[in-house]
Amino acid sequence: MTIGEALKSFRLQLGLTQTDMAANLVSESFYSKVERGVHKIDADLLIQVLNAHGIPVISFFQLVDHDNKIKDSTSVGLSQRMIVAVNNKDIAELRKIKKQLEAVDVPEYLKHNFESSYAWATHSNQEITAERKNKIKKAFIKTEWNEKSYGALAFNLVLLDIDDAYQLVNLAYSAFKKSDNFDGRDNGRDQNLVSLIAVNFLNCCYHKKADIKYTKSSIDMLYTIPLEPTNLFGRIFATYYDALFKNDKEMVDAVLKVLRKSGAISLIQDTIGK
Repeated sequence: MTIGEALKSFRLQLGLTQTDMAANLVSESFYSKVERGVHKIDADLLIQVLNAHGIPVISFFQLVDHDNKIKDSTSVGLSQRMIVAVNNKDIAELRKIKKQLEAVDVPEYLKHNFESSYAWATHSNQEITAERKNKIKKAFIKTEWNEKSYGALAFNLVLLDIDDAYQLVNLAYSAFKKSDNFDGRDNGRDQNLVSLIAVNFLNCCYHKKADIKYTKSSIDMLYTIPLEPTNLFGRIFATYYDALFKNDKEMVDAVLKVLRKSGAISLIQDTIGK
């Protein structure tokens, strides 16, 4: 399956038109040609399109990669259903998918993707064993920090207990600040992924009712990353979560008003009205 074919398949599963899928990031005409394989899409733009529709970047590329290798229609179908269910917070559907994963032979990556997807949808890591948590932690402690590991951490944070997640995000921040890509020399890819780590960690802190002390380094990180148009949401989220944890209702309401006006309220919908 090509990238264009995968995009089309996900788009149809999500019930979107090509204009919807383009998300004002590229023209409908250009997007249509990407689906048909006429044009190639820049990696940065592809990631932005995936993020706009809540499609995990790592899952997308693993799906394309594995489909090219094994043409496993069962895995492809389950992956697509998983993404749609997570986007819709459809816990009942995710439980059905879990039973199917347990009943059929699928690649390990798909089981791991489900593990993270289910945890994000339920905001809970209760089903993750201590052994699995420890394995994840050790893998990141030993990792070489780069685009791939930043993305993996952002996706897997929810599987960890808050103290371990806090340790790892700060290791990632430290490595990022020392890297050549801190100022965006990689076209902002690392900046965007580190922003995602910070936002996802703050979301975990909120749902796990963590002490405000855990939030400081992530909020500071979002304000430290050089301000570029692609990082603007990071600053907005920093302001939002800072106000949320400080019980600054006036500022929370002000940020929510902006997000509603811009059509981006779904990005923090899970923190409203709790």
